[in-house]
Amino acid sequence: MIDAILLLNPGSSRLKFSIFGLSDQDLGVVAHESIEGLEAKAQFRARDEQGRTLADLSLGDPTRSFGYADAFTHLARWAYEGFAGECEPFAEGHRVVHGGLWFNEPTLIDVAVMAKLRQRIPLMPPHQPHKPGAIKAVIRLSPELPQVACFDTAFHRGSARGDGTVRPAR
Repeated sequence: MIDAILLLNPGSSRLKFSIFGLSDQDLGVVAHESIEGLEAKAQFRARDEQGRTLADLSLGDPTRSFGYADAFTHLARWAYEGFAGECEPFAEGHRVVHGGLWFNEPTLIDVAVMAKLRQRIPLMPPHQPHKPGAIKAVIRLSPELPQVACFDTAFHRGSARGDGTVRPAR
């Protein structure tokens, strides 16, 4: 069994995801794609590293909204059932657009971080409102799973070096 990292990127109407497996210190894509059409008729698609279709199906009841918590719950069940015995999640990462002045590096999510993320919602209305819901959905399904927020604004605070690392802006 290999360790896995689940990455989530909830946007304004879809939940993008990637599942990476860690084997012999190398990361490889196990599955990736998205659940699109949230808050309407949702469509779940997943592909493997070679682009082969792993799933392509409609979700939800057309008479009721299919939200981010529903999307994550579906994704988690699909991943746990589909990769049982192959991959065991050990961490979850969340792309967060705006970290404000507080966050300039990947940050382990706790109650204080969640409160600050909620305060950042007005800065990026199409993206920020969905982050707390995705994080809470993970907590409900896997409370012991560590979650890390990675901030776009942290990347833009620095400048890329030739070696791929980022140094803080001066």
